Amino acid sequence: MPSQLRRSTARAHQLITEGERLLPTARDKTKGVFLAYRAARYLDQKQPETAAAAATQSLLMARRIGGPRCVSLVNDLLPRFKPYARADGVPKILQLAAAGRSTGSDGGRVHVPGIPVQAITFRASFEAVV
Repeated sequence: MPSQLRRSTARAHQLITEGERLLPTARDKTKGVFLAYRAARYLDQKQPETAAAAATQSLLMARRIGGPRCVSLVNDLLPRFKPYARADGVPKILQLAAAGRSTGSDGGRVHVPGIPVQAITFRASFEAVV
């Protein structure tokens, strides 16, 4: 990659990150989507540790605020993490995602080693059948 393009790309990523930080709490779903996209980009660049951190943050945020799109985006990335199963953070995101597919016996909370229970409480939505 030419050095000028590398600098432009680095600056673009810096501006995106700064913009994400400026988003109000009411825009957490947007932040979660951005984090999932960032995780995909890091996987494209063969940086699984950084990708796992972004995906974990996105998934935890999605579960906290009830963001199904974020959950779906992260779940779509999971097969891409499998070749990196031993990279730092990857087992954690795989386990966190798997735990989200089932609920625990304590009111919808699931337990994932190394992650506080409060961080992974998620909302189950139910549709009324008429």
